[in-house]
Amino acid sequence: MYQKPSHLGAQRTVSVPWQDFAIAPDVCLSTVDPQTTVVAVGAGGVARGSIVTDDAGTRQATLFFPPGTQAQLVMPDGNTQPATHLTVHATEYTVGPNGPLAMPAELPPTSAYTYAVEFTADDFAAAGATEVRFSAPVYAYVKNFLAMPVGLVVPSGSYAHDRGAWMAEDNGRVIKILGITNGAADLDTDGSGIAADATELLALGLTDGQATPPSGKPR
Repeated sequence: MYQKPSHLGAQRTVSVPWQDFAIAPDVCLSTVDPQTTVVAVGAGGVARGSIVTDDAGTRQATLFFPPGTQAQLVMPDGNTQPATHLTVHATEYTVGPNGPLAMPAELPPTSAYTYAVEFTADDFAAAGATEVRFSAPVYAYVKNFLAMPVGLVVPSGSYAHDRGAWMAEDNGRVIKILGITNGAADLDTDGSGIAADATELLALGLTDGQATPPSGKPR
């Protein structure tokens, strides 16, 4: 385990022969993004990280909390306590030439190095909690800076530092904003160039609230 204050940690597996030693690989620990967003639990909101630019393009990690979503801090003994607000950071691992060295762990053999971001909350760490548990899904967005085809299903996962393992999450999808109607985004979700209707959006878990965040600015 590689750790340093104000940085994201990293873990690597090292096989040590019997009665011998092994050299641990080099890593590059990422500084926690200094940009923060305070989200009032239940009110909904949008948290964004800093704008990042490298040879791959420009992007900004965005986290959307649907209104009504509650949050609980899970303590080491398993008990929970409600959170009234969260001070959120969004820190990308995959930035620049040192991105592969900054990853939290080795990727599973079926995954490729593309994009990874860690969402953390100061309140969670200060309380000594091991997990933040939400009553409904919280959605992550990022600009399609890798120019993936619209409609592409994007496998998604997260790394559990306490378990030393990657965990599968619901798949994401590449979508495109075609325009704005009555303050909400018209979304192409399958690459057809045609805006999806309400039924198609609902099938993907997309709601009017996601098309029109609390800031009033469509994404």
